[in-house]
Amino acid sequence: MERIDEALHFYGAFFDCLESKIPRGSVERYQVEKIVFGQEIKNIVACEGLERTTRHEKLEKWIPRLEMAGFMKPLYSVSAWRFRR
Repeated sequence: MERIDEALHFYGAFFDCLESKIPRGSVERYQVEKIVFGQEIKNIVACEGLERTTRHEKLEKWIPRLEMAGFMKPLYSVSAWRFRR
């Protein structure tokens, strides 16, 4: 179930973007949804071991890597914090 939930959250944002910008029924949208995202989602949810070629890492793993590479967390203004709500 965890992989299904993670795929739903990860790809949900992409599908929302497609929904807002590319009309249903367009060839381009079909290709992205079915061929690109569909194959990735199927691989994440249904495949095990060597058959599973797509693995996304969580933000918690990326933060230390980025910090070790010299990146810093941005400092947000008070107005930015208010806007996020």
